[in-house]
Amino acid sequence: MATDRAPKGLDRVRLAGAYVGSVLGAGFASGQEHAAFFLKFGAEGFLALGVAGLMFAVFGAWLLALAHRYQTCSHTHLLEVIAPQPLATLFDALLSFFAFASLAVMMAGAGALYHALTGGPALYGVFAMAGATLGMLLLRIDRMLQVNAVITAAMILVLLAVGFGSLPHALGKGIGQITTASNWVPESWPAAAMLYGSYNLALTVAMFGALGCDIQERREAVIAGVGGGVILTVLSAGVLIAVASVLPEGAREEIPMLLAAGRLGRTAQTAYAGVIGTAMWTTAVASAYALARRLSFAGGGSGHRAALLVTGAAFPVALLGFSRLVGTLYPLIGYVGAGCLILAGARALSRSGERPS
Repeated sequence: MATDRAPKGLDRVRLAGAYVGSVLGAGFASGQEHAAFFLKFGAEGFLALGVAGLMFAVFGAWLLALAHRYQTCSHTHLLEVIAPQPLATLFDALLSFFAFASLAVMMAGAGALYHALTGGPALYGVFAMAGATLGMLLLRIDRMLQVNAVITAAMILVLLAVGFGSLPHALGKGIGQITTASNWVPESWPAAAMLYGSYNLALTVAMFGALGCDIQERREAVIAGVGGGVILTVLSAGVLIAVASVLPEGAREEIPMLLAAGRLGRTAQTAYAGVIGTAMWTTAVASAYALARRLSFAGGGSGHRAALLVTGAAFPVALLGFSRLVGTLYPLIGYVGAGCLILAGARALSRSGERPS
């Protein structure tokens, strides 16, 4: 993993690709997040989705612009800008842990997907994801984000095809309210929307902080943040429509989006299985990159060594299982992320006239 900055800075396409790729994880692509956070409110879930989408665009643009302004090279630097001490140190420790947890969850998800598709040991899927993640991290930062942008673009196309291809089924059935087992999701749709936006943005803080010193133009940062937020909102709408089209039976499925894709044909279902695995990969790369960069800057060591360390350390944690890790860690990330965003807004108001040192 190279840490030297790209000669001409990172453009909006690669930045937006990194943003979208860091959010398109297992929960998003599977449809489980959307069932838990949005469809439990029926048609009002689309209002919740709109609130979350606004958070993605506004906070995405603002955090990227802030990372550029202060030329941050890890989330530690960005947290020192948006939170006073000792809270910055506390959030640093928490976000480092959550980046590590996200990496482990994506590796565990790959194991679960491999087992679901082949019936083979989940260990093989975990091992494959660890190798694929480490391989991407060994590229130069600009090359890594270029590859990530291409992969993310392919995922977007398949997500849109499955999501909006399910629209006739969804319109025919209507948007019904479902009951989920996720009792940690708030009972009001505005609160659920804010928690959903917060937990996803908490993980992007780690990525944004690591990329700040590679962004040379504020305009690129803002456009990438807004563009990434809009893309995520459109994709979320597609996933929401697709999951709604397979209710009520889809509520009992581990991966309801696979059921929706299956209604469009075997080819669509196979392609979507690939999307889920790739979504796990891009999120794993984002989390591992942010954490490895944090460690390499803190210790002054090799980025490659840090990448190997974090990927290797996540391997045994991933063996604890996908559903167990998701159910325990995702709510915590959301509440910590909400606190981080609130403090960031208050800090921005108090430092609005201040110039970076």
